[in-house]
Amino acid sequence: MPGSAAVKIDTFAYLPVQDFGNAYSTFIAQNYGAGKKDRIRKRTKESFLLSFIFCIIISAIVCIFAAPLMTIFVSAKETAVITCGVQYLLSNYIGEIGIWMAIPIGWVLADAVGLIHMKFHKI
Repeated sequence: MPGSAAVKIDTFAYLPVQDFGNAYSTFIAQNYGAGKKDRIRKRTKESFLLSFIFCIIISAIVCIFAAPLMTIFVSAKETAVITCGVQYLLSNYIGEIGIWMAIPIGWVLADAVGLIHMKFHKI
């Protein structure tokens, strides 16, 4: 029970950024096909900044309000369940360094490869 409630909160937190990435890839494909490489360069910087700011804000919200967010799905009387869910949510943001740092490191490396590709292909 605590896992499913915490996973729902976690999913609601990261879905907007995932969907933003999907929309961004469509934007890139359309502009690349249209030969508008200047728009790609300009919007790439803005997109990275917007995604970064959103991630910081949503991470802070989930960390600060983990317990109240759990009560959306679990009765406030179930303190053990809420505690377990809060531990799960906080571990996604500030714990288990080896596993959880691999995800943003992977994103940064993927972004770097994309930017290098854009630089060499003069996009």
